[in-house]
Amino acid sequence: AAQNLQNYMQSSGRNLSFSVDPNTGYQVVRVMNTETGELIRQIPTSEFLKLAEGMTQTNSGLINLKA
Repeated sequence: AAQNLQNYMQSSGRNLSFSVDPNTGYQVVRVMNTETGELIRQIPTSEFLKLAEGMTQTNSGLINLKA
């Protein structure tokens, strides 16, 4: 399915890449313009990845389980 999607995106002048963020372990999908190399969209956003990385580095979360 991913290969079919990749082929479709290339035919429309866009490149779809899948990777894993090394700091958070989240899967990242990027849509790039093949002619200009411009990043069109990234999921999750770089802001979200920075936030997730910060939460893991400080070992904090949204919920503190200690009483």
